[in-house]
Amino acid sequence: MKHLVSLSLKYVRRQKLRSLLMFLCITLSVFVLNTFIVYSTSFVRTAYNEAVLERGAWEVEAGELFKECDNGAAKNVSSFEEAVFMADHHLAVKDLYCIKRPFSHISGGRDEDGWQGFYELTFDNGTTLRTLSASQVKIEGNSSIAGMIVPDYMSGDIPADSAIVPQWFSDLGYKEGDTLTFTITPMCGQVDENGENVRAVREEIARLNAESTTEYRYIFDDYTGEENTVRDGVAVSEYSLLSYLTDFGNYGYMDLELTDIQYGEPMEISLKIAGFEPYDTDTLAPYLGLITSIDSPIDLSKLDPTVSGRRFGDVDSYEYVYMIMNPNRLIDDDMAMLLEDMGFESENAYEEAVNNEQITLNGFVNTVGLRSVSKIGDYSLYIAAYLILALIVWLMARFVIDNAFEISVQERSSQFAALRIMGASRGQLTALVLSEGLFYCLTAVPIGVTASMLMCRSVFNSFRTSGFRSCEFHASPLATVIGILLCIAGIIISSYTSAMWASRKLSPAEVLSYGKPKSTKKHLFSRREKPAKQKKSRLKSGSKSFMVRYTLKNIFRTKKRFLISTVAMSLGVIMFTFCVQLALFLRKDITHELKKTEGYDFYIYSYDTDMDDVITQLENSPNFCDVEVGNSTSLDFKDRESREKLESLPCKSLTEEYSSISDICIGLNSVRRQTYEYEGLEQLLGMTYDEFQQTECLYLRQRIIYFNEEIDADGNNVPQEESPERFVSMSDLGLGDTLELDCEQLSEPVKLGGVLYSGTWTTFFASDTYIRRLISESSPTLSGSTDITLSVTDPQHYEAALTELDKIGSSGSIEVCDEYMGHTGLRSFIKTMIKVMLTFMLSVWLTGIFSMMNTLNTSVLNRSGELLMMRSVGMTKKQLYGNVILESVLFAAFSALIGTAVSMLGFYALVRYASDFQNFHYSGLAVTTMIASFAVNVIISLFAAIPGIRTLTRSINQHIS
Repeated sequence: MKHLVSLSLKYVRRQKLRSLLMFLCITLSVFVLNTFIVYSTSFVRTAYNEAVLERGAWEVEAGELFKECDNGAAKNVSSFEEAVFMADHHLAVKDLYCIKRPFSHISGGRDEDGWQGFYELTFDNGTTLRTLSASQVKIEGNSSIAGMIVPDYMSGDIPADSAIVPQWFSDLGYKEGDTLTFTITPMCGQVDENGENVRAVREEIARLNAESTTEYRYIFDDYTGEENTVRDGVAVSEYSLLSYLTDFGNYGYMDLELTDIQYGEPMEISLKIAGFEPYDTDTLAPYLGLITSIDSPIDLSKLDPTVSGRRFGDVDSYEYVYMIMNPNRLIDDDMAMLLEDMGFESENAYEEAVNNEQITLNGFVNTVGLRSVSKIGDYSLYIAAYLILALIVWLMARFVIDNAFEISVQERSSQFAALRIMGASRGQLTALVLSEGLFYCLTAVPIGVTASMLMCRSVFNSFRTSGFRSCEFHASPLATVIGILLCIAGIIISSYTSAMWASRKLSPAEVLSYGKPKSTKKHLFSRREKPAKQKKSRLKSGSKSFMVRYTLKNIFRTKKRFLISTVAMSLGVIMFTFCVQLALFLRKDITHELKKTEGYDFYIYSYDTDMDDVITQLENSPNFCDVEVGNSTSLDFKDRESREKLESLPCKSLTEEYSSISDICIGLNSVRRQTYEYEGLEQLLGMTYDEFQQTECLYLRQRIIYFNEEIDADGNNVPQEESPERFVSMSDLGLGDTLELDCEQLSEPVKLGGVLYSGTWTTFFASDTYIRRLISESSPTLSGSTDITLSVTDPQHYEAALTELDKIGSSGSIEVCDEYMGHTGLRSFIKTMIKVMLTFMLSVWLTGIFSMMNTLNTSVLNRSGELLMMRSVGMTKKQLYGNVILESVLFAAFSALIGTAVSMLGFYALVRYASDFQNFHYSGLAVTTMIASFAVNVIISLFAAIPGIRTLTRSINQHIS
């Protein structure tokens, strides 16, 4: 046995080129198969992460069912809280999070009799407030399993005697750790129409109505039940009186004068402050929201918004119980056991609860973890499709490996036959071939698996930096082991079948004929052997015709190997041609979309114009390479003279565009450098961007371009009407350098320098410094906002940039918008997808190419005697090399023909029957694809012939020597 193994390894070392090609074929087959498996497990983990991010890691939600315990549905637990306690300590439950929220809400409007209801809050420090809502959230357990629905401040353990309270409690003088007592009392009363505050609000509304020409704001003296009424042909909107107090008078609920006040049943609450909700609330219109533990004695569900028989609101509650079950059993069995222990009498209580939607299963999470039979059945079609695809990939790898071993064994058929005649047993020859397979299992498999792991890891890291934070490279140990076993199984099966062929019993004549068995076929229709049909000699044919016929004869002598190599290479051609067609088809659309994308990755918006600290932090951050700041506000032109000046400009009527309001109110925005340069404002205004920043003048951007429904060849809307000039200055209109306009919010008039015609909405633009000065000098009459656009330094800084912005956005006055996937992330995603496609395409294609090289090289070795004989009768080296090249070109031509035809037909069917591309012209794309496919395959065939040419050269040199 040791001698046989040594003999096998000696052959591997002696035939270096032959062994290298076989090694590459097996390695690439392992690479393709393992890449498919690792991609699958990574995409499944990514989908799982996305599902957890959106819905949470919980497996079962049973809040509706546990709520029925309050009604006696279970024998062993008598309340929702007891059911939660039992589940939390049950062996079937690994983790749990519970939310129970009772709340009571009073309507903000008066009833038909003019009564207004409130909850009156009386604190132990003497403060009294009114609110319209009182709510409580009872929590228990691990909030991380519930996903994004639970904010951070609801995730801690809260003592039974404590509660997290609204932020406005701190305005009353309370701090964390204080113990306080307050009383909630339902109350109602008649609104005092003669009260000072009510009369002041009505007078303010009357003043606004007197100045308005298009809209009335009106408080109805009597209730009509109608939301919109028409008075003198003008729309009249109805609001509640409480809204007018806060909107027009800056009055709180306590400022509403009431008469005939009546009270309901009070509720006294004592608690210790465990913390405050992080967002701001207003004591003018407060709401009472408490966050307690599930076993807290506080229970706002008993609060009744009824006063003297009048009910001013509703009391309701909802319950959620999120659970992760014991991982050692199926969810269905765990839940059935838990409900049985709780005392649900029905034998099929779990199935009935699922059917009645009292229990919800987190479908995808349960399917990925193979946790629920019912949910796995919901995805059975997808699982079957995946298994079929996996089988196809394995068979492709298996055929390529089988072809490589068959070529290797057939090349040495005379050696095996000689060993057989000399007395070698079938088992010994089988061990000889299997030892070679073992060598490739120990070398090609680890290299192929490692290369696929590194490549997949790189791809998923690129996806993650493209903005897909849920993307995760995950090489499941079980899946990896299965992939390795499949690769080893393919090698062992191929080596074993080849060993069975090599160890067959041969006659001496068969040994002398290179192990090719003698044909035993007989004529089917006659017992007498017919004389061979005389054929015309082809020796007088031209050398080129002879070479073609000779090459075709050699190809068809190895039909099986030719077929396997052609199919393997055709798969690469299919991927290449499909990708070429898809790229050409989408190139114009992708380019158009990339041009349309905003030139930034993050957008920060704040109503606060004092953002210097934030701007400085962002400008000094290594995560951002471009920080641009802009300010916005709006100007009201109530002065009739100013409105007439604006109306006199040669543009579309402003009152036509602003017909819904009484006064012309136009936004004022700053212009970023990128926009300034992109729209050519430097040429239009005659100044650079830095010079523009020093000006104190407004410019009106007027929308006067309209579009019809026609689409041009580039997919853009065709303009129906367009201004002949893009910019008109005030001096061109004979109005001087600037036009002064009076604005009610400003102490000085603003200057208008010109009108720019564009496709955007009508707005003013000016330098950022000028807008900030206007806002600061007119405060508080003129409110403004700040917006900041940011670009990340590179995709690797995306997550760090997002973390930094999350901290900035934790302030209630700052809003952060993630536009990364519309700019840098989109480009990174496209690059990553190209990397994925190229990886698959090249790996499959290289597998076919090396298989073809192997077949050609073996063909040259097997025909070395024929080729040397042809050389001895006068054929030149150039003609011999041409024969090898022609055979390689014919291989590539067949592969290109099959692959290109399949890809083009599939792509045409896909695009032709898509509803959006019925008028798609395919001829130009088809010609381009065919030329590209055949050109690339010809180049590949020339390189693929090199190993065969080198083998032929070595044989000729050895013959000469």
